[in-house]
Amino acid sequence: MKKTLLTVLAVACLISCETKTNKESKNVPAKEATKEFRIIDVEEEKVASSREEYMKSLSEGESSNSLVSWISDSAFYANPRLMMLLDTLCLHVYADEFPADVKKEEKWMAQMRNRLCAYYDSQSREKRSISAFAKADTVLNIGSRQLEIDCSWTTADMVMNAGTNYTFDQCRAYGLLTQLIGQCQSQEAKEAVYKEWRLYEKVSEKFGEIASNISLLSCWGGSIVGPMVANNMLSSLQARREMCQTVLNMVNNDNWDSTGVLFSDAEQLLYTSSKKALKILTSGRESDNFTDSKEIARDTEKAIQELKPLIKEWRGALKKVDQCLDEYECDMERAASNLLMKWASIITASISEE
Repeated sequence: MKKTLLTVLAVACLISCETKTNKESKNVPAKEATKEFRIIDVEEEKVASSREEYMKSLSEGESSNSLVSWISDSAFYANPRLMMLLDTLCLHVYADEFPADVKKEEKWMAQMRNRLCAYYDSQSREKRSISAFAKADTVLNIGSRQLEIDCSWTTADMVMNAGTNYTFDQCRAYGLLTQLIGQCQSQEAKEAVYKEWRLYEKVSEKFGEIASNISLLSCWGGSIVGPMVANNMLSSLQARREMCQTVLNMVNNDNWDSTGVLFSDAEQLLYTSSKKALKILTSGRESDNFTDSKEIARDTEKAIQELKPLIKEWRGALKKVDQCLDEYECDMERAASNLLMKWASIITASISEE
């Protein structure tokens, strides 16, 4: 899933950089020295007095994925410290190594959360005590709003905006993982949760391939495919966050929506929606300009078949978590079935936007 988004982002970034040169003023004054939080070590601090200095400190690979490279000068200089901090998160998620082992990623995200909390504490005058997760979420929300400063909402802007919010949601998702691990009463339960997360990532990667290909076929030759792919990936991750939040609500005995469908029905709906979309998008389209997309259609059909054993294995992990968290009376399958339903909706929406 991430590989597809990175390709779309790379193209969008090139477009953004070309247009930005014409619309941005090069005489924006640099603010006072700010802190740079690099991808190499999330806790490392380095001084960068300007946007140009910061960009020069990045490697070629980092600079192409940096959010600082595409936002406006107005957005950057409104709060350079925050922008460089958030860029650390973006560069980490966009790195080829992400996601690494789930435990290592959880640790990295915890360090990132500490940096977000440090920023919050330095800016807030509130006396009331809130959790580190709430502080981090607040800073990420502020970052999302700041990225919209002077945003012209071109195709490139829409792709980059959705992609950046995708990295923010990865941080939020790992925060939910940490909270769930904190509720585990045994090492067996913790390992069961970690295993479920690893298997989910495999399922998510394969679904991302299917959803991206269907979007590409639906908007064949159109520039709107970039924003559609990016937004679909963001929606997919948001469905995972909602699933994790539902499980936490179960564990904490908070209110949660007990309605939904059986896991098997939701799974079948996802397969049916994907196959129907593929059939609609390939039926009667034998023109020359559609020839190249036949390979994508074949790859999509193959990916749908490859998704089945991945979901089967993931379902087994869901049941194991339920067993290990038996004292909480969790229903991981019910939470996961809602995720699959939302994924099916993503596929259906891609067809309706054709």
